[in-house]
Amino acid sequence: MSTLIQLQRDFQDYVYGSNDGMLAYVVGDAKLTAEERLNVYAEAYRLRLTEVLANEFPGLKMLASERGFEVLADDYIKSSPSSQFNVRWYGAGLVDFLSSAEPWGKDPALAEMAAWEDAMSLVFDARDESTVTVADISAVAPTDWPAMIPVLQHALRCVSLHWNVAAIRKAVDEMAVIPTLGALEISECRLVWRKELTVYHRALEPDEAWAIQALDGNLCFGELCDGLCRWHDEEAVPFRAAALLRRWVEDGLLSEFRLPTINQETSD
Repeated sequence: MSTLIQLQRDFQDYVYGSNDGMLAYVVGDAKLTAEERLNVYAEAYRLRLTEVLANEFPGLKMLASERGFEVLADDYIKSSPSSQFNVRWYGAGLVDFLSSAEPWGKDPALAEMAAWEDAMSLVFDARDESTVTVADISAVAPTDWPAMIPVLQHALRCVSLHWNVAAIRKAVDEMAVIPTLGALEISECRLVWRKELTVYHRALEPDEAWAIQALDGNLCFGELCDGLCRWHDEEAVPFRAAALLRRWVEDGLLSEFRLPTINQETSD
C-alpha cells in the first residue's frame, strides 16, 4: 500500500504531466472516468499558471496573439513545473525559455518583451527605500565629493532594447492603438524605476547608461568623472557629472551617499 506522501507525489507528477500512475488510485463512474476526474485538477493547474503569466506579461500576450500565447504558456508550463508556493515568481525563467526553446527562440522580440516586462515587475515589487534629496547633496563638503559613492536604490533596472517593445507595452497599458512591432533604428539602453508607487522609464544616453551600470561597482564620484572623459572633454566633465547626479536625485534613483571611513593608526 502506498504511503500518503507517495500518493501526493504521484498526484503532483500527474498534474505535471509526467506520470500516469495516479490513475490506479482513482475510481471512475458513469459521469466521469478516472482520467477525466484527475484532469480537472491538471487543467486547473495549467489554466491558473497561464492566467498568472498573462497578468504578468500582457505585452508578450499581445505580441504572441491570444492563441499563440496559450501555446507558449503551455510549453513553458510543461518545461518549468511550478516549484514555489508563491506564483508571483513563476515567470522568472520565462526570458531564458523564450531565448532558447523552439520555436520561440526564433523570434527574439518575444524574449525582449518578456525581459522588459519582468524588469517592470521587479522594480514595482522591490523594497521601499529612502532616497537622497538635493539638500543631502548640498550637505556634502566639497573636499568629500571625489570620494563620495552614490548608491542606487534597488527599485531600478537597465534593459537593452532592440525592438519597440516599450512602446507596445505602453499602448497595452493605456488601451491605445498598438504599434506594429519593429526593430529600433538605434538600439537603446532604457532605465526603468519606481518612484513611490509609479513605475517610470526613459532611454539613456550612452554615457549615463555606462555611469548607472558602473555605480553597481561602488564607483566614487571621482571615478565617475574619469569615466565620463570617454564621451566629454575634461573641462565639460564636472558639469555633466553634476547634471547626472542632480537628475538621479530628482528621479529618486539614489538611496544614499557613502563616504569612506578613514582609519588612522597612531604609533608611539
